[in-house]
Amino acid sequence: MAEQAMSKGGNCGYTGEEPCDTGEVIIHVPRPNGPKGDPNLYLPGQGGGGSDPGVIGGDCGVYGNCGDGGGNNAPSNPEPPEDPCKKTKDRVNKPQVKDSLTSLKNHAHTNTKEERGFQELKSGTLQPGTVTEDNQMFFGIGSNSLGTVHTHQPGTIGILAPQDIMTFLDIVREQDPNSLGNAYSGTVSSSGTYFINFTGTASDLPPAMTEAQEAAYVDNLVKLYRKDYRMLLKQEGKASGQILSNTGLEKLFFNLLDNIGLGGKISLIKENNGNTSTIQKDSSGNPVPNPC
Repeated sequence: MAEQAMSKGGNCGYTGEEPCDTGEVIIHVPRPNGPKGDPNLYLPGQGGGGSDPGVIGGDCGVYGNCGDGGGNNAPSNPEPPEDPCKKTKDRVNKPQVKDSLTSLKNHAHTNTKEERGFQELKSGTLQPGTVTEDNQMFFGIGSNSLGTVHTHQPGTIGILAPQDIMTFLDIVREQDPNSLGNAYSGTVSSSGTYFINFTGTASDLPPAMTEAQEAAYVDNLVKLYRKDYRMLLKQEGKASGQILSNTGLEKLFFNLLDNIGLGGKISLIKENNGNTSTIQKDSSGNPVPNPC
């Protein structure tokens, strides 16, 4: 039976609605490739709160790469990874994917509260995510999974959030150790379309946690993510509830990778009106696009 990963949105954070937290996260992680939840993370000032994160139990540091890797064994002679930007460019130009992305982009600019998304299988088949009445999006994450893309609605953070990364790592673990870079995840919002690819080896994958450990881990990541968002807003001279610039969002994402020990192991690619660029940090830590 297909594994299930969930994306939680809900009717909160909008004008006239009750404040929201990060959403209920349903996580089943008895083994390294268990499915993860994917809550829709609302902007600070539009729902939820944030405080300094505590320490996760066990021998894992708060945001570190606990242990020495995941369940896959790294190949002795791995092939050089294909350029992630070229991979993304080729992917978004496939007719079926291109049409689906166009539909998601149109949807992401509306004020509807319902997310949309699709999963691509290794066969190239696209499957729509299943959305329930309370805006939970389900994908079947299993051995045939290649990647997923979903929308982040207005009022939410317009780039990949902490649980998006955790769900992405599940997809990576479903790949052959020689082709971990084939896995991808993406978000479509009014801020643009962002994709991520894994550029590390199997030994760089964080190890599995128990369900309780991962729930606490994600909760702490979200708190730190919100705190970082507010700090970046302040640096841009903006008030709580306003929207970060694209550069600010990209800084937020790179800070998140550093906090979970995956800095330099996941590439960030942006697609905009047919133009594809890898976003990389310069010597000052500022995101810079590199067109491909």
